[in-house]
Amino acid sequence: MARGLGQSDEAGGGNRAREIPAPLLTADQVETKARERGIFVIGLTGPFGSGCSTAAQLLEAEAAEQKHPPYVRLKLSDFLHDLLGDDDRDALQDLGNRIRHDEGNAALVVRGLGAILSERPEATRIAIDGIRNLGEVRWLRHALGERFSLFAIVADTKVRFNRQGSSMNWAQFYELDQRDQGESENYGQQVNRCVDLADVLLPNMKQTTTWKREFGKRLRSYAALVEGRSHRFATPQEMLMNAAYAASHGSKCVKRQVGCMVAIDSEPLASGYNENPTGLKPCIEQFETCYRDIVRVERFHELSLAGAKCPYCSAPIPSDLFIPWSCPNCEKSLDSAFFPDRAMKWCTALHAEERALINAGDRDLSEACLYATTFPCMLCAEKIIHAGIREVVYIEAYPDAHGEVLFKEAGVKVGRFEGVRSRNFELYFSGTQPEMEKAAVANLKDLGVA
Repeated sequence: MARGLGQSDEAGGGNRAREIPAPLLTADQVETKARERGIFVIGLTGPFGSGCSTAAQLLEAEAAEQKHPPYVRLKLSDFLHDLLGDDDRDALQDLGNRIRHDEGNAALVVRGLGAILSERPEATRIAIDGIRNLGEVRWLRHALGERFSLFAIVADTKVRFNRQGSSMNWAQFYELDQRDQGESENYGQQVNRCVDLADVLLPNMKQTTTWKREFGKRLRSYAALVEGRSHRFATPQEMLMNAAYAASHGSKCVKRQVGCMVAIDSEPLASGYNENPTGLKPCIEQFETCYRDIVRVERFHELSLAGAKCPYCSAPIPSDLFIPWSCPNCEKSLDSAFFPDRAMKWCTALHAEERALINAGDRDLSEACLYATTFPCMLCAEKIIHAGIREVVYIEAYPDAHGEVLFKEAGVKVGRFEGVRSRNFELYFSGTQPEMEKAAVANLKDLGVA
């Protein structure tokens, strides 16, 4: 398939994009054709440098080893590369934002799938490399239903930076990473939120001579599971993280629902979720909005009256600064500059980890493991260490650096969760017991007992 996905012949120079051609198929046409053909799509998301492209290549290469139809790789940024004419990541993101703004957040996915459905009539399995916006995930789930699964490929920040080689320095990497993980515009990059919606989470942090073979084996086993080509029972870690996700739905936080489970071995002890303490209603009921945002509005108003200026471009801070808290002049995040802790010290809620530890009462937690849907903040890390918990398993793609330091100094083992997220537990594991029952009956007959 040509990378251009319906390119224009009109040339562009430097960072100037070519004229954007019309998509080959509309969203409705893509949905209809995809359902008629019965295609199965695995979407790949994760911070840049985590290995989404490697994962797509491994799925594509699987065809030589298996009898089922091969995966066709769709790299969403290829279309942007061809239009732009260079590899500048900022410029590519700007162009992607422009197309999503003009055509809808699923535009790149619709264009890519439309090209494959038009040009590759034999394609029935597709691996999409580079999902970075919630609209892409939502459209794929709406259009394909159970024939779509989202895989999050994640790696620690230092590992991802080292994979860039000499292509950029730390300051450049950090700025791009911040933009990548969650732009305020709904048509921008939202990797962190896409990871939150993943069906399967797969860490890719090793840098050994055999890492690609090991990573490929794990990746393909999950692909077979979500497609229904293989069956297994849920692991203890999957069950406990599923319980943590279930607990998160007790939260009415308008920003983020977080869940936590404390367990010894595979036995759950106590759960928790982020919510205001007893005596206060949830923020949306008590204050009718997020209390941290009330603090932000008031603080930026005070800074404006005091003559404060944007630390990036020196423009005056407006008195009516509002969400997304960006400088009107340079569009840099003033929230990051003035509230580096995301105003968490003004959060009125008990964190999920705090509530779980309180619910654990006076139990001995020295052999316990804490499962959290996000990485514990520094304040929660202090309490986890004090409780004697020996291990923390988390999902979030961007862990709290200060909390990491405390855990390391205290000797608390920290690891990323790997496996199926709770959203599709029933879908992926419900077929296992019937398959095992069939095998048991067949084995019984072979033994001559039946």
